[in-house]
Amino acid sequence: MKAAIIRFPGSNCDQDCEFVLREQGFQTEFVWHKDTSAAGFDLIVLPGGFSYGDYLRCGAIARYSPIMKSVIEQAAKGVLVLGICNGFQILCESGLLPGALVRNRDLRFICEHVQLRVESTASPFLSGSTVGSLLNIPIAHGEGNYVCDATTLAQLNAENRVLLRYSGTNPNGATENIAGICNAARNVFGLMPHPERACDPHLGSTDGRIIFQIIDVKETEVAKILPKADYLRAAALERNDFRGFAAALDQGRDENGDPLSLALIAEVKKASPSAGVISPDFDAVATAEAYEAAGAHCISVLTDEQFFQGSLGYLAQIRRATRLPLLRKDFTIHPVQIWEASVAGADAILLIVAALDQPQLELLYKEALACQLDVLVEVHTHEEMERAIDLGATLIGINNRNLHTFEVDLTATEQLSEEAPKDILLVSESGLKTRKDTQRVFDCGCNAILVGESLMRAGLPGIPQQVRELVGFGLL
Repeated sequence: MKAAIIRFPGSNCDQDCEFVLREQGFQTEFVWHKDTSAAGFDLIVLPGGFSYGDYLRCGAIARYSPIMKSVIEQAAKGVLVLGICNGFQILCESGLLPGALVRNRDLRFICEHVQLRVESTASPFLSGSTVGSLLNIPIAHGEGNYVCDATTLAQLNAENRVLLRYSGTNPNGATENIAGICNAARNVFGLMPHPERACDPHLGSTDGRIIFQIIDVKETEVAKILPKADYLRAAALERNDFRGFAAALDQGRDENGDPLSLALIAEVKKASPSAGVISPDFDAVATAEAYEAAGAHCISVLTDEQFFQGSLGYLAQIRRATRLPLLRKDFTIHPVQIWEASVAGADAILLIVAALDQPQLELLYKEALACQLDVLVEVHTHEEMERAIDLGATLIGINNRNLHTFEVDLTATEQLSEEAPKDILLVSESGLKTRKDTQRVFDCGCNAILVGESLMRAGLPGIPQQVRELVGFGLL
């Protein structure tokens, strides 16, 4: 992986960061604040220091450095961005993170080791840790008091975006002991403590290493099941009890090739990175049974554990409890996940074009077809739609949610549906809450909608009514 370390006038922790990153196997490059491109890196680090001497307000001048425009652009594309101390201040001033850092409560500079509690591991920066674990990492700042308004604070807590809190004592008066937060997409992380100063036993602690040991959570999960690959593949190829996911979504077409009615893929989902916990009293099987009784055509089951609190076990349980075709909703990056999905009882898998290069996409698509699984190929941009069509996909999902910014806009379906050939089954995903929303995407030629959050928030008693609201059918 390649890491850029941004140098501002007054940065003084840049070489410490470079040393630690190289120890972790990164290729590093210093980028001057007057440069205009931060492209081509897997990680961008804004190190600690006193940018511009902390004049005006910490980070307020650095925010306007030419390089920051590119940093903001790269963050929107999903590139990892880490801001340490002064870097955290710059991230807040630039709008990449909410809130601000102000003078410490006691109006003095503090330089000491503190204990931090890991509040969430739902970020690449802390995915190797465990919730509740304590880290011994030093602080060195005069303006580390994190503040934000009540609405922002409620949102940070609801979306599980406070990653670190001071434990025991609050050294600077930070709101609710907040020491580090991330953005909604979880690829931008800012913290006041200095993890680069806690990566060697001679410095009194090695707890800071966890921040730099950026783990691809999905690759780690795949590695754990690879020893069972031969068994899973053999079992997947022997299976023949499929329920026809794509066939269930095709409700027929008129003489113009437009769908006659809209099918519903109802999603079983406990939580999400953007919304936090959606269903506190989550019951996967009871929810799936309610969906079937209400008239859903298919069920999507979130199986990602790290970010959605899902489980492949939920899919297996739902398979036994219902008769509907099932989609395994996960970040599929390796054939072994396809075999695993089939053995668990899935009838279809999801492939996200944005997460895969074309050779990967083609390999996984062919493997799924070889296992007799339907494939929902998900797109969000014109370029991704072209790639899906080139792939030969016959079932395409248009995600109205930008996976980098988490913003939702139904115009994604309106625009991309125009590019799809008539013989392709189209599914609109995300942001569908009312009959007006579903009518809008049906008018674009969509055959189906995939809905999770609005159904889950309705609760078990409210599912039939919400289904009727969305697609006009269900039990009376």
